[in-house]
Amino acid sequence: MLDYIIEFVTWISTNYELGIGIFMTILGLLLTISEYRVYSKFESRSDNLIFWLMFLFAGLITVISRDLVLGILFGLSIYLVVETKKMWDTPVWGKLMAASCATYLVILLGRFGQFIYDNFINEENTNDFIFATSVNSAFFVFLGISFYFFGKKFILVSKFSSPQIVYLFLFGIVYVFIAQTFPRDTNGLLLSYNYLNLDVAWRKNILFADFGTFEALVIVMVMMYFISGWLLTKLLGVKEITDEKILAKVDLVAKHMGIKEKVKVGYVRAPILNAFAYGPWFDKRVAFISNDIEDFTDDDIKGIIGHELAHAANHHVLILLGLSIAELIIKKAFELPATTLDYTFTPDTAASNVTFVGYYIISYGLTIIILLFVRMLEGHADKCTLEAGYGNELSKALFRLEGFYNGVASDFGISVNLLTDRKYSLEEKKRFTAKAAKGLYGEILKPTRRSAFANVFQSHPRTSYRISSMIDEEMNPIKGAFLSYRLLGFGFRKKAVKKLNSIHNKFKNIIDESYNQDYEEKALESIMQFNSWREVYDEYMGTKVIAFDAIEEKCEVGNFDRIILSNNATSPLHGVINGVEFNLARTIIKNFDEIEQYI
Repeated sequence: MLDYIIEFVTWISTNYELGIGIFMTILGLLLTISEYRVYSKFESRSDNLIFWLMFLFAGLITVISRDLVLGILFGLSIYLVVETKKMWDTPVWGKLMAASCATYLVILLGRFGQFIYDNFINEENTNDFIFATSVNSAFFVFLGISFYFFGKKFILVSKFSSPQIVYLFLFGIVYVFIAQTFPRDTNGLLLSYNYLNLDVAWRKNILFADFGTFEALVIVMVMMYFISGWLLTKLLGVKEITDEKILAKVDLVAKHMGIKEKVKVGYVRAPILNAFAYGPWFDKRVAFISNDIEDFTDDDIKGIIGHELAHAANHHVLILLGLSIAELIIKKAFELPATTLDYTFTPDTAASNVTFVGYYIISYGLTIIILLFVRMLEGHADKCTLEAGYGNELSKALFRLEGFYNGVASDFGISVNLLTDRKYSLEEKKRFTAKAAKGLYGEILKPTRRSAFANVFQSHPRTSYRISSMIDEEMNPIKGAFLSYRLLGFGFRKKAVKKLNSIHNKFKNIIDESYNQDYEEKALESIMQFNSWREVYDEYMGTKVIAFDAIEEKCEVGNFDRIILSNNATSPLHGVINGVEFNLARTIIKNFDEIEQYI
């Protein structure tokens, strides 16, 4: 028996892709048959059917090709094509899905082309040139198609107009020039200049021990930092603000943030509401982004601009530059390619140590670590704003921004509502902001692992985390940056949830006060007809239930008598159970069963 186990483990280690493919095929087939039986019986398509079909075909392609990546990409393409066809008639989502699907198919075709090339044209080739080129071009395919569908508006309402994306685009252009102009040896491998005349093996592992693409990229990054103020002003079309009232308000905030020198203030007209700080330490600049500069209230200027100037005052852009250089130091130390572009422009050199897929995974891992430090900087800027006396204003401004961006796909930097020509009515603003209030409060009461996991891949902490960090004096920027990891588990989740729960009242008061300040106290009454919040509790009306408020640790068994509408956007509905009032936002309710035991 032991011999069979050893033989099986040996086979798996040498044929793991085939083994995974067989497992996926068998599991996908069984579950597809099961879902199809449900479809035949009830004559309605199961939502899971397409998922398991995707799983089945991913396994089949993996078994046939012995290429797990190709199998997964093929399976996912089935899902994307089906979903794109289903959503094509929707005004915005259909076009976004079409752009995403076309982009994804470019990557799939690149992987398929790589498979054909490696197995039928040049079996010894392992540099993934075709696949890497398709991945590197995918972003520009998505951008081009989206620009075709939506025009300039898509660039303005998405994060593709941010300074980081502009830097990335310019970085790619410069890198192409470097890769094409540096010398190569007789085998076509990229050479570096041994300008220090060092005859040591470690020269290729230390930044600036010689001069190659890594060093050239560092110099380009530093140069771009020094001219970033002028560069981004030109590229993003930042216009100078001359309104003395606004300039005076910004100057006052700058002084409170500890900035003595003059800050240049600009404005970018776009159908979003935001701001950003940019420029080197000797050329500090800040820019408003909105349809109208009047969209910014005094509190917004104190909070949002205070946060952005905190970045400038503490040289966070310079620290980010240092983090980018540190990434290059690590990559050169382990003899990894500088960027994924290496696999397109210098494939033979890039593939000497790691495949493109392997490098992509490693590079993404490094990105996750860097994002952790970025979230620390964001938390530090928030704390500096708090210490300057603008914490309450920043919390309210963050909430307003959450309401403004509330909508499908806003987490990905694209609010589909902003891609249409219609403007929000006052009632819609009330509704979206109320939805944001309820959602933010829910994340404090019952933070989910899903939200925490998503935040690991984001540069900013979630809005609920940011506001709670300013409320909780013990929550420093480091703890705030790690909050998403703590909420995932690892033995720290219970304590992290308890910490968030402990500040729920202060959190609730800030959000409710901000909502009632922007709208009238009776604003919730006019929007309840558009929300299904009440319908959740209709089935309990007049029945015997058990209700448990985990925050106040109170429990009640009795009839669900009625629902009361409060004036609080965070918790709009209260229920009366056996004469006791419960805040339904934080209450678990179940139908009471006489023969069941409850703990």
